[in-house]
Amino acid sequence: MPDAPDHFVTTLDQVLEQLPLEAWRGPFDAGVQSRALEALESGKVLVLPLRFAVADAERHLLDPTTQAGRRKNVSFDPQTDRLGDTALSAEDQAALASMMRRFADAAATLLADLLPSYAGQLRRARTSFRPAEIEGRAYSVRHDDRLLHVDAFPTRPLRGARILR
Repeated sequence: MPDAPDHFVTTLDQVLEQLPLEAWRGPFDAGVQSRALEALESGKVLVLPLRFAVADAERHLLDPTTQAGRRKNVSFDPQTDRLGDTALSAEDQAALASMMRRFADAAATLLADLLPSYAGQLRRARTSFRPAEIEGRAYSVRHDDRLLHVDAFPTRPLRGARILR
């Protein structure tokens, strides 16, 4: 196979922008904010090396059996406070909803602090949680989450909006 022309060769640094963040909330340095905004506006994907704290009492919720099995994700709808696609007891559902709400709140704060010019335009939608390992599963190229892709859902069209993953 011949080498691709230079204009077709893409390196990771051309599509990914890793930011040196250590916390989920600001204030963030103006240079980091500018870098994040410039990267997004030029079509890059931001990589934020942050860890979400899971309490000891929540660790059992990370088990793959949390998922009902019909879908890849457990979903949390912040408008209704409801979970979808989970096989948990009512008590554990409440705990998982609380953990997912905490994550969604942290993500919203992160975006508002990192990208203040976007803050008024953000719309909170469902939060997804995937407790089952992706590696080793067989997916079509269209459904392979290991590949960089744009999400589009026939049941919830984005109509030009972007989502945070």
